[in-house]
Amino acid sequence: MDLLRRRAADEGSRVRSEDRVRGRGWSAIADRVAAHRRAIPGLLGATLLLGGLGLHLALSAGSYRWDEPAHVGYVVSLRQGVLPTIDTRLPHDPSSPELDALRNRPPSGFSSPDVYVANNPPFTYLAHQPLAALTSWLGMEGGPLLGVRIGGVLGAMAAVPFTYLLTWELTRRRDAALVAAALLASTPAVAAVTSYASLDGPALATAAAVAWALVRLLVRPYSDRDALLLGLGCAASAAVRPMGLAFAVAAGTIGVVAVVAAERRAAPAIGAAWRIGLPTVVLTGWFYVLNVVRYGDLTGSDALFAKFGFEGRGAGVGFGDVLLSRRSLVDPLGFVLRDDYRVTAFGFGASDAGIRVAVLVLAAWLVAAVVASVRPPDRPGPSRRGPSRPPEAVAWVALAALAAVPSVLLAVHVAGGGGGHPRYLFPMLPILAAGVAGLLVRIHRWVPPVVVAAAVVSGLLRVADVGSSLRAAAANPRFGVGGPVVDRPLQVAALVAAAAAAALCVAGTVRLSLRPEGGVDGSIADP
Repeated sequence: MDLLRRRAADEGSRVRSEDRVRGRGWSAIADRVAAHRRAIPGLLGATLLLGGLGLHLALSAGSYRWDEPAHVGYVVSLRQGVLPTIDTRLPHDPSSPELDALRNRPPSGFSSPDVYVANNPPFTYLAHQPLAALTSWLGMEGGPLLGVRIGGVLGAMAAVPFTYLLTWELTRRRDAALVAAALLASTPAVAAVTSYASLDGPALATAAAVAWALVRLLVRPYSDRDALLLGLGCAASAAVRPMGLAFAVAAGTIGVVAVVAAERRAAPAIGAAWRIGLPTVVLTGWFYVLNVVRYGDLTGSDALFAKFGFEGRGAGVGFGDVLLSRRSLVDPLGFVLRDDYRVTAFGFGASDAGIRVAVLVLAAWLVAAVVASVRPPDRPGPSRRGPSRPPEAVAWVALAALAAVPSVLLAVHVAGGGGGHPRYLFPMLPILAAGVAGLLVRIHRWVPPVVVAAAVVSGLLRVADVGSSLRAAAANPRFGVGGPVVDRPLQVAALVAAAAAAALCVAGTVRLSLRPEGGVDGSIADP
């Protein structure tokens, strides 16, 4: 009996101990959230701002524009139990006569009645299923189209808090983190592109998550949890599209090399390597092997170029020529930052103003990197880095290398015969926003709210203008099939909601500027 009592007592003690640990765990999470409580309203405003802008455009555009039939066709094919190829015909969907009309249309130029985006993994399209089914059930014009558009907007919204976290890790300042989130959210091109049924919203979110996880691994003492966090981010990026796989491979390689250089021991390096690489292999490896079997390469690009007759379009244009020209970075970045995605200006070049803005942003980022490397942010309390950890400068160099990946991929695409789509540079936007915000908060405490206010007002006005352009062109068969998917009042309501969110975002930035702060308040744990 005594033995049983002792065992019962030991078990009770163990359970109470676990309860205390669990309590500390939840308490730590609460403390981490509380550490950013003054920034949360502004961050919520920035996130909802992008959501409202994107929703306004998603509701204003005509049905089935650009690549939307192929993306929606992928969603419908999966619902019908088919994993399509790039030559699979658009499926029949009773809820969408518009999709059926496109299904029976002969190919012309880059337009095709096939699911030619099937070289992308199915995971994002699976995630779109609930919203696509809902809008089909509601009988909305385009059937599942609006559900897929909203899914893309939600993906873009997720990029905003990840941009906040990325900037926080770099600067240890809540004001800088909020400014970066606001700058990303108020970029009109982000709302415009991610409001279409496409993969750009989820791709932006996963790129921001990967950048945050990489910086976290670099600036903190090594932990298996941070390595696994980067691995999960890389897996999510690779699960969106092949360009995301390349971005993930680059980030994972940088992470492993940094751990090897810092720890100089085999055990942490091996542990980091499998924690970073294994999630991507397990989640997406089977699909990219299937791409090789189907099309002869991981991305399926050669098969797509052959399908649309682009094989020789890049002849005589070398990869190096494109990479070292304005077409790989300055032009497309200028288009994203300054120009917009109107129906009549969906081009690949940038205006002179756009080029100047792009050069200015790149220069500001470089200055921020140098300043932060020379004067690293304060990290109160016990050192977050062991003696062998790399300096903060390594994190900025790593981000510079990671930000260059989209530009390199764009050059590869153009040299192969593809179009120089500016949206391919979206994965570098969170990194650029973090650097620019870090520089702004060092100038004067009132500079950030002024810049944020100007950015959000400009974003609202330009998106409203783009929405008008989309409505005017909705009936043009060149730009879509049918009119806007909902009536005008709902479109206006989305824009009004975006304006309210913009006010909340600006107010949050002003609130932090009234009492500038860097680092952590007291002993509150870092997130």
